[in-house]
Amino acid sequence: MLKFHVRRPAIHHGHAEGAKLARLAFIVNVGDAAFWTVIPIHLAQLMNGEGPVGFYLAGVALIGGLATVFMTEVFEKRSKVAVGAAALIGMALLLIAMSIVNELWAFAAFDVPRSIGFILLTVVLGLLVRDHVEAADLAVEEGRFYLFSNLGWLIGPVGAGYVARFAGTDAVFVVIAAVFGIALLYLWRLHLDSHPALLGRPELGSHREAVRALIAFLRNPQLRRVFVLSLGLEVWWIISSIYIPLAVIDEGFGPDVVGWVVTGGVVPLVLMEVWVGKLAKRNGTGRYLTLGFLILAAGAVSFVVFGFNAYLLLFLFAAVNVGAAFVEPLTDTYFFAVATGSDGDRYFGIFNGAAPMAALIGPLFAAVFFSVGLGLNGVWIMAAAMMAAVAWVASRLPAAD
Repeated sequence: MLKFHVRRPAIHHGHAEGAKLARLAFIVNVGDAAFWTVIPIHLAQLMNGEGPVGFYLAGVALIGGLATVFMTEVFEKRSKVAVGAAALIGMALLLIAMSIVNELWAFAAFDVPRSIGFILLTVVLGLLVRDHVEAADLAVEEGRFYLFSNLGWLIGPVGAGYVARFAGTDAVFVVIAAVFGIALLYLWRLHLDSHPALLGRPELGSHREAVRALIAFLRNPQLRRVFVLSLGLEVWWIISSIYIPLAVIDEGFGPDVVGWVVTGGVVPLVLMEVWVGKLAKRNGTGRYLTLGFLILAAGAVSFVVFGFNAYLLLFLFAAVNVGAAFVEPLTDTYFFAVATGSDGDRYFGIFNGAAPMAALIGPLFAAVFFSVGLGLNGVWIMAAAMMAAVAWVASRLPAAD
């Protein structure tokens, strides 16, 4: 899912720009959700099996992560709107190409730059929010972004599932390209002021400063812990995004059912995140982070225990994200409680590095477990062990001031 961590000083604009950008995030997330609903199924068909899917996605994540090293130069020299528009155009064209190729090497040749384009787009949207929202309203606008992003994930999977059922997974890529085309038109209609992202903040683009920030981050035990929490949640997202659709197909259901299950998993996030935030404000974050990861661990185990009943599994696949609803809003809260003031800017990029790291290690470990003969049950046991370990880390968090 797209995540928008916006805690930098803002240029003064009003609520209107924040609302417009939230709607843009909704459109983008409809396409992103549709993509992740069908990509595991499409790859399993293309690769004649489920085992290699994790290796493929880990490889794409590795290349995309390496490409981010050069993104600083892009944002120093190009306006954010121009970069976002180029990313949307490029992804739309690449998705159309992906819909017509039948060889894995050709599919990968288009998929890798698509993934880089999506990383660029994610960064652009976060920076645009920073620039166009009042500093005092950032918390409200961040909540709006989470809500609209999750609403996109309510719609995208169901639509993708039915398109895949009646027209095939190739057709879904064409539909996603059209969605990104709509996002492009909407971005152009916003008429946002845009400057190079690091204008006026050259120290944030310094490689030497980045190394110093990384060393300082690693020396801070509280920052290390909160990074582990974010990494744990991102690992859960990537593993569940890949293997829950494959598990649903293995149970004999079609892509339309996959769409409903993925959508069902988002419902707890939409319904609970505001409530969880209020609970944490009153009682502290640590206990709810621990509870959330324990629920995820128990849910992964339940996939193995109740594997004999396909319909019960469908319910569990959706219900397990009650645990994620306890975690998702609170990792950011805890990070900004620890990294106060200018430290939030300084460590922003390092903290967000949990997502690309998870996109590499999650599929890689899962694919290893799958390929040694443990199958989907091995993947769920591995995921449960990881979530339990992160729950232990969460239980040791000191109270954040």
